[in-house]
Amino acid sequence: YQRRVHGGSGYETDGAIARVHLEFKMFVFGIHIKPFDQTIGVTQIGPGMVHLDVQSLLTGHVEMIQTVLPLSKNLQLMTHHLCTPGLRPKIPFLFTGHAVSEDVKVWNNLYPQPKPVLRSSDATISQYRRWYKIFYSENSSLLETASLDW
Repeated sequence: YQRRVHGGSGYETDGAIARVHLEFKMFVFGIHIKPFDQTIGVTQIGPGMVHLDVQSLLTGHVEMIQTVLPLSKNLQLMTHHLCTPGLRPKIPFLFTGHAVSEDVKVWNNLYPQPKPVLRSSDATISQYRRWYKIFYSENSSLLETASLDW
């Protein structure tokens, strides 16, 4: 089983909005399984909202809105809202919560890397990090001293 991700030409940014186009292709023993292919348009609006426009043969057209709201230090509320015609397209997305819970294990063990080692295929990560910096100022707290007492 192999999932290949193609990130297109990178992020397009316009102020607090960033966009990227992704294509996922599934291969099993080198055989392309087309019904599982997905084309996803991603629009991130600031640091806390993501709009996903998903197209695939398996699910049809699905719109998903993800929001992240900081509640306290190292605690966030993440919500997913699915808009889809009928139940069938929702079934593959029922596993999103499990996938996110697996990601949380990784996120909880991350530490800041100001200049991470990236491969040439990671160009979109560099673009994303540069764009995301607009939401921080010189007065932004470091993780060790961060406070949500606004």
